[in-house]
Amino acid sequence: MAKRIIAKERLLAHPNFNKPFQIHTDASHCQLGDVVSQQGKPIAFYSRKLNPAQSRCTTTERELLSIVETLKEHRNMLLGQEIEVFTDHKNLVYKHFNTERVMRWQLLLEEIGPKLTYVKGTNNIVADALSRLKIAEEGLSAKAFANELANEEEDFPTGCPLSPIKK
Repeated sequence: MAKRIIAKERLLAHPNFNKPFQIHTDASHCQLGDVVSQQGKPIAFYSRKLNPAQSRCTTTERELLSIVETLKEHRNMLLGQEIEVFTDHKNLVYKHFNTERVMRWQLLLEEIGPKLTYVKGTNNIVADALSRLKIAEEGLSAKAFANELANEEEDFPTGCPLSPIKK
């Protein structure tokens, strides 16, 4: 399976710094996910598992954390640009929060200055999928990855530049 994922063609667009960026974010109970795009073309993806303390945060805090992590991850590309963030959590668009944690996050939001826009969860498909990936801890280890490669050697496409050279 790992080789199929690597071998699949993923076309990411290059950023055009003269056009606005759109970010779709989402958070589940155990993971964050986002996609950065311009004019409907993906530029970057981000997904990560929440640690135990973060998974105990409120839904609003997890959704805000997803936005903050995205802005941190892609800061060098997004700083100084026009950004619209789409979230499926309506409270983030209208509400201000007073917890110390959220106030720290709001400093980053003020620095980068994105426009927050509500989008229905059913329309936030890519970010929703990235925040709900089924990734086991062992699935991320180098040993598990090597075993996966060894088990699927015969299925690897030979016309791909990532394929091993046969002599």
